[in-house]
Amino acid sequence: MNIVKQTTARLLALVVLPLLVVACGQQRARTAAARAEFHERFNAGQFYEIYTASAMGDRPVPSQMSGEESFIMRAGRERRDFGKFEKDLGDGPVAENQISYDGYELVSQVFNTRYSTYPIAEDFQWQIKGDQVRLLVYTLLPNAEIRCERHLLASPDCHTVTLGPVAATPPLSIARRH
Repeated sequence: MNIVKQTTARLLALVVLPLLVVACGQQRARTAAARAEFHERFNAGQFYEIYTASAMGDRPVPSQMSGEESFIMRAGRERRDFGKFEKDLGDGPVAENQISYDGYELVSQVFNTRYSTYPIAEDFQWQIKGDQVRLLVYTLLPNAEIRCERHLLASPDCHTVTLGPVAATPPLSIARRH
């Protein structure tokens, strides 16, 4: 009986593991394409287009401004202060997590990148349903990087390292869309 269990476990590992690897690779390719489009629009100053294609408007924002206005103002200020996205400083996400929630896959990916003025730690949170990948949250930390210690059987232990001071800049105002 024990040999049957071992054989079944091995067969499952041979069948299921490759399917999981393929699914993970397909998902990573979809988020990479969405991230490339985000950076192209960010560099072009197309913040309204980023917002309308995202899932950010699907949730309430506790603010005096609408979620759209808040995102456009923040992204505009970040683009002004930190410049354009130039390149990744690694071969992929430094850290990545995924959970299933309410019919969606929620994927968080952290990257160390280079913008015109600073190294930037970027955090993308994606909402994935089928082939549709929508940005849910985007945050960046200027002049910082994420460092992770890998563990054999546990999730990586990651922390933010500040590389130096970031110059203070004035707020950015935006014209309201009607």
